[in-house]
Amino acid sequence: PKMECSHFESCLDEDSSTSYVQCRGLALSTSNNQALMEVTTNFKVQENAVDVSLLVQPKKVLHNLQSLPRIGCCFELLPELFHITYFGSGAHENYPDRKSSAQMGLWSSTPAEMHVDYVVPSENGSRTDCSWVSFLNNDGTGLLIVSNGGFFSFSASLWSQDELDKANHTSDLECRQNGESGVH
Repeated sequence: PKMECSHFESCLDEDSSTSYVQCRGLALSTSNNQALMEVTTNFKVQENAVDVSLLVQPKKVLHNLQSLPRIGCCFELLPELFHITYFGSGAHENYPDRKSSAQMGLWSSTPAEMHVDYVVPSENGSRTDCSWVSFLNNDGTGLLIVSNGGFFSFSASLWSQDELDKANHTSDLECRQNGESGVH
C-alpha cells in the first residue's frame, strides 16, 4: 500500500517552544487504489523529546483482504547508534504469535546480533512487549523511545525493509557491519 497525505497542519506554541504537526492520510491498496485505512500521525516536538502518536481507522475493504497489512513506523538512524538496550521480551527474536520461550527482561544487542540470516531474506529480529528501547553511540548518547502506555515491538537492521524485500537470497544482501551504514 502507498500513503497519500490528505491533510497536513503544523503550529508552534511560542510560550513552551513546542511544535505540533499532524498529518492525516489514506493508505491506498496498490491494485485498485481503494483506501484500506485512514492514518492520523501526530508529532509533538519539544527541545529534548518528540512525542509520536498514530491513530489507525480501518476501512471496510479490509474485510476482503487475505491478510492484514503491517502498521508501524520506519526510521533510519545514524550508523553510530548501534548499541541497543531495551526492556521487553528477549533475548532472541520473538513475535506476538511465537514468543512463549522469550523472557521479559533488560537486554542489550546490536543490529548485527539481532539479524536472523533466513535463506530468503525477510523481516526479522523483532522484539515484542517492549516498554522502552535506546539506540546509543560509543559515547552513550543517542535516542530513547518510550511507550506512553502499553507495549510496542521493534526491530533493528543493517538493511532497509526495501532491501530485504528485493533480495531473493542472503547472497543478494551487501555485507555490512555495525556502524558502517544506517540502522533501520
